[in-house]
This record gives sequence, structure tokens and C-alpha cells, in this order.
Amino acid sequence: MKWITTFLIIVSFSVFSQQTSWTYNQPVWHYAYTNVAESGFIKLVDSGDTILQGKTCMKLNATKYSFFITGPSGGMFETNSPYISGIVYSSNDTMFHWNNDHFNVLYIFNPVINQQWVVFDNTPFLSCNDSSLVQVIATGTEIINNNQFDYYQLTTLAGSGVGIDSKVCNTIGPLGAYFFPTARNCDSTIIPEFDQIHLICFEDDNITVSPANEICEWHLGTEDDQIEMFSYYPNPTSGELTLSAESGIGEFTIVDLFGNCVLRSQTNESILKIDITLLANGIYLLKSTTNPSAIYFIQKTN
Repeated sequence: MKWITTFLIIVSFSVFSQQTSWTYNQPVWHYAYTNVAESGFIKLVDSGDTILQGKTCMKLNATKYSFFITGPSGGMFETNSPYISGIVYSSNDTMFHWNNDHFNVLYIFNPVINQQWVVFDNTPFLSCNDSSLVQVIATGTEIINNNQFDYYQLTTLAGSGVGIDSKVCNTIGPLGAYFFPTARNCDSTIIPEFDQIHLICFEDDNITVSPANEICEWHLGTEDDQIEMFSYYPNPTSGELTLSAESGIGEFTIVDLFGNCVLRSQTNESILKIDITLLANGIYLLKSTTNPSAIYFIQKTN
């Protein structure tokens, strides 16, 4: 089975001079997400301008790519579906987003500690209040891929139906949450299954960043005949994994479904045994320079 993937290559080696407002040029965000029995990524893109209440706004559309394990053999399948999208515009130091029939504040470029604002209203959900508020609890600077960003830490106030709990970097948005507010639970008798989301990549015409140098985008494919000269076995495995490539294995990387690198090495050998006994059970992605356009999946079991 073939995996087709997209990587962002970080090429900046100097401190980035930030924009002084929330403006974008062809932005694309990639977020990794996990939930019960599934994981994947969310791609948020600029899909053009529109006019609302006399404001020139940017339409941001999102697609959620989900990967599910189909059974004990480790097979997987991919689906995609629309995700939380929105319409935004910036004015001076503030970004606003469209909420049903009016705009709410989404982000403020230069907030102060303890500053609060309503990110959404008319959202009674799971016994929550009508209005959802966030508050700034810290500010500072963050170095990401040799670029310096101002940031502030947002927390969602009690009783809010949606919110943003994350460090928010100017220009690129939240690092540990989705760009738009997501659902919260105010009813202690209910345990809903919310997506756990964090930023993996951001790029526009001015800058490209990947906070943890993670895989930005991957897809399942069916072009098995294009994957040659490389194999790995057994799969599933309880610990030992053998890699084989006629022309030499080269560099290989194993990452988890959060995009975290758990093993990276390089060899000119055609056969290599590696020990992944200490890895937690689950699905991992394997990439080798033998087939640079392909990603393979490994199932680690007891």
C-alpha cells in the first residue's frame, strides 16, 4: 500500500521580522488531530475573498482527513470531510470572525495579561453559557525554526461552549489548538469525545514554519506497483523489524501518528534489523529514501 506525503522544508536561518498585523498571503495551516479509534490531519486554506457588512474578508475552508484501523491485521482506510471553516478580516491589531449574523473578536495582535473577549455567542451547548470568553494569562516571545514570534497564552473561561486553550503566536495562530474556537463541555455528567489538535505546519508567501518539524500531510494510495526494491517485515511486529532494499536502505525515519519522530537512522546496508520493542503499541509511519515519495505503516503489538 502506498503513502503519498507532503513535507515542509524549513530554509530560514535568520530571525523573522514579524508582520505588525494579522495579514496573510495564501496561507495554509496543517493540524494533527487524534480521537477515539482515529487520527489524521486538518488542512485549512485560503479560498478567496468575500464582502460582509462592507468588510473585505478572507474565506478559510478546512478539510479533515481521517485514518481508521480496519481490523487486527492492521489495515487502514482514509476518509475526508468538511471541518470547522470561517470568514475572517483584520482591522488594526484585531482579527474578527463571522458568527451567524455578526462578527466576534477572534484574536488580538497585542493583548495585555488578563484581557478578555467574547469569541462566540449564541452557543448554548452541553449546559454552557450563551457567550464563550477567552482570557490572556501570559505573554512572551517564542523561537520557531529560527524565527521569533510574539505570543500570548489563551485560556477558555468556565461556562464557555467553545474556546481556545493554547499559546497563540502572532502571524501563525494557536500552536496547541485549532485556528477557530472548538467545542467545550459544561455538563459533568457527559463525557464527549473531542478532537485533540495541535499545529504541525504553517506557510504563506512570507514564511514557512513547522514547530516540531513534523510531517505536514499524508494520504493513503493504491499505486503499489510504483513501490519497488524496498520491503519490511514482519508487520505487525512485537519488537524486531527487518528492512530490506536491494540498492541500500539509506536514511529512514519512523514517526507516530502525532508526527513525532521516534527513530531516525541511516545505513548503506541492504538488510537491517531494528528493535522497536520499547515503542508503545499502535500504528507508526515509516519513510525511507529508497522510495522518497512513499510512506509505509507499521503496527506495533505485544
